[in-house]
Amino acid sequence: MAQKLGSGRCRIVRTSDGVPHPSQGIAASPKDANEALLLPAGAYSFVQALERSEPMPHKEILRFADLRHAISHELRNPDLVAGTPWRVLPGLQGMLKGHRSGELTVLTGPTGSGKTTLLS
Repeated sequence: MAQKLGSGRCRIVRTSDGVPHPSQGIAASPKDANEALLLPAGAYSFVQALERSEPMPHKEILRFADLRHAISHELRNPDLVAGTPWRVLPGLQGMLKGHRSGELTVLTGPTGSGKTTLLS
């Protein structure tokens, strides 16, 4: 739908925020707009839901929360992101977890530190 209308005209509305409604004493957390309409009158505010809505994210731009989640996932599951192992240098293998496809590995150091020898 967002492709047809244009992402600038679309917003993400989350109905299942779990915010209790003070006058009803119930948790207003419908799964969709249809369930929200079936709640007792005044139990769910569509106006508040629209005020809390977020713009459609651009598919090429990461939000900080997305980046934090991806990094957290990598730290909790290091074996899933390990690359092709280097058998020759176990110390370097332990630090970098192999060479990962699609990533650029930059080796720097002073003159005579062994960069060219390592690449050989």
